[in-house]
Amino acid sequence: MKNLFSIALFALVAFTFSAFRSTPEFAPQPDLVVKEVIDNCQVPELFIVVKNVGTAISGATTGNLFPQDSQAKICLKDRTFKIPRLKPGESVRIRVLLALEKGCFCQGGNTVIAGGMDYKIVVDTPNTVAESDEGNNSFAYHYD
Repeated sequence: MKNLFSIALFALVAFTFSAFRSTPEFAPQPDLVVKEVIDNCQVPELFIVVKNVGTAISGATTGNLFPQDSQAKICLKDRTFKIPRLKPGESVRIRVLLALEKGCFCQGGNTVIAGGMDYKIVVDTPNTVAESDEGNNSFAYHYD
């Protein structure tokens, strides 16, 4: 009888534990996205606003600015930027200095390149943050 009681108690505890623990698909996760890009050709620089739209704190990671057209590839190099830990709903404004190559310059607030340049901005490039949506990490941007 004592053995039967012990088995029943163990089964009840095991069931209670399994019923109330979180499953991976419902666990809170961060979700990093680019919310806004502000350019300043006078310096030249970009400000990239990254927001954690997820439900958990994100770890620190990096992002990249990738030239997408031939003119951008000639005039600007790839740029990596750091993204700090962000709480859910928190944003950070990151300054990225653009290294203009010889023959590319800014004049009157505009890059002197016909048609401007196209970039892709990617957050969590090394994929070190497990996010609720890994498909929304890139942002297309046209720099005039």
